[in-house]
Amino acid sequence: MSLRSLILLWCVTTATAAPAPGNSTVVLPAGAFYRGDGDLLCKPAKVTDTLIFLVANYLAHAATTRTWAGESIIDSVLAAVGALLLPGSGVFRGLRAIASNARFAKNDLTTAARAGALCTLVKRSYMSEKGISIQGMIGRAKRLW
Repeated sequence: MSLRSLILLWCVTTATAAPAPGNSTVVLPAGAFYRGDGDLLCKPAKVTDTLIFLVANYLAHAATTRTWAGESIIDSVLAAVGALLLPGSGVFRGLRAIASNARFAKNDLTTAARAGALCTLVKRSYMSEKGISIQGMIGRAKRLW
């Protein structure tokens, strides 16, 4: 038998080996306890566990900050940093998104209007007829609310 066959045989026999039926006693780690509901074994959290949870929670909160249509990258980054440093800073953005009710609009145009994602396209010839210069314009979003 080759080494590969032996390893495969060992993996299969250890993976399929079932414990003998009946009661068995298991020694728990220090501080751990079993509540008797399923396969849940509880152990006390270490300081590092709590810190990792808090940091991951804050980063997830900052990463899911609501951005607006037409918002610059700098504004989006500032909103994420604000959410990271002041978790309540995104409340206004969230409430505004809920109040816009864009998700429940009847058609795509209404959805875009409620979300603040509409823009106006104007032919360059029309702009020159009216004497309006558009040089240096980089599409700025105008808030209607």
